[in-house]
Amino acid sequence: MRYSTSLLIWTLASPIALAENNLYFNLNTENFSEPTSIDSFRHNLRGDIRHGDHAYSLSQAELGSKFGAWRLSLVSRLEYFFQFSPDTPWLYHDLEQGRSTKGPDTYQISLKVNHLRANGLKLAYQWAPTPDVSLSTAVTYLDAQQLYHGQLSGQANWQASDSSYNLEADMALVSYRDIALEFPVTSESGRGYSADLALSWQLSTHWSLNLSAKDLLSQIQWQDVLFSDLNVASDVAQIDQQGRFQVRPYLQGRQLLKDHRQTLPKQYRGRLLYQYNAHSSGFLDVMQTSYFHYQRVGMLIRPVPDQIWEINWNLQQQALGIGYQTPRFRCQVISDHWNIDKARALSLSTSVHLEF
Repeated sequence: MRYSTSLLIWTLASPIALAENNLYFNLNTENFSEPTSIDSFRHNLRGDIRHGDHAYSLSQAELGSKFGAWRLSLVSRLEYFFQFSPDTPWLYHDLEQGRSTKGPDTYQISLKVNHLRANGLKLAYQWAPTPDVSLSTAVTYLDAQQLYHGQLSGQANWQASDSSYNLEADMALVSYRDIALEFPVTSESGRGYSADLALSWQLSTHWSLNLSAKDLLSQIQWQDVLFSDLNVASDVAQIDQQGRFQVRPYLQGRQLLKDHRQTLPKQYRGRLLYQYNAHSSGFLDVMQTSYFHYQRVGMLIRPVPDQIWEINWNLQQQALGIGYQTPRFRCQVISDHWNIDKARALSLSTSVHLEF
């Protein structure tokens, strides 16, 4: 069972299992936009639109050192979670790029967002209660610089008779800066923590299970951030020279500075792995949050003792992943399109481990 256990350790995605050496660096970025390409999502939905209800971007860089069972690292995180109704990107696209014949006449609007940009200090501990079970826990102190946390809901109607829209929506948003009016915001950062937990279990000679919960507990306390409780109404009355609609919004409600407690979305991951022999394994990955979920199937090929190749397929995102790993280096790329500008899924992860 020795080769099976070593393969299990190498295939864990988190640095908890990979940090067997004294110094390590990890960089992970995972991006997906269901209704349009990532490039289009970042540039006012200028590309083609399809049915979709979520988008996200999760990036983290970590530089740390391992001391026995303890690890201490510097962490930088940048995260966006979006969940919306399928009509919401259609409306935004039609307002920015011009009315599409594929767009509905009545748009049901719904949007939830949770955004964080933060740096921190992470302390982790790993122990093995039994020879086949390994547990890891980590606590991160976070100094956050950016915040968007809230939701928007309402309805918009296309008036074919005079080629115009009317829109009405309610917005409740906590933000580090004003995106609606020019309200002064004084808060510069929020401070808090997050706690993670991971389990590795060698179920049998061939079967193994890896589970992790990132931000299982979290809390970031912000002082004097902007709270916007607004009703947004708009009549679209004319078209500019580029063929885009000019929106004249009317805002009613209140804006004030208040303290806010931000909770980060919990990120659950799991891998069930079956080892066929000393050279190959198959696995099922699961990712679950309150904003999205996916499943991934794949294989691990070990042509020589110190090298592992990975190939996987994301069932929801229709994305192909290819990875390579040694005891001191790991790299993986995942995408659904060879052209980056057209990709809806794009992820990159790399790890380097050094002894000194």
